[in-house]
Amino acid sequence: KLRLDKIFAVKVNRGDMKKFCGDNIKEVEQILTALSSNAKNELAPKITNYIKAGKITNVKMIRLLEKQLGIELMNLV
Repeated sequence: KLRLDKIFAVKVNRGDMKKFCGDNIKEVEQILTALSSNAKNELAPKITNYIKAGKITNVKMIRLLEKQLGIELMNLV
């Protein structure tokens, strides 16, 4: 096995979702960069719900998510 699953990720798993709530910006950036545009579109509503629920509060993380997903999130904080 070549272990390319992180590089060619199609969807975000639960472990990755937990990382969005943390502080490791570089790791999250790698996850988001590897996603297809369809996967990013599916992820956007989940991220929005996480921010509304107060699960994601790190401003740098929110800015990264805005940039990578192409959506406005700071107005939800």
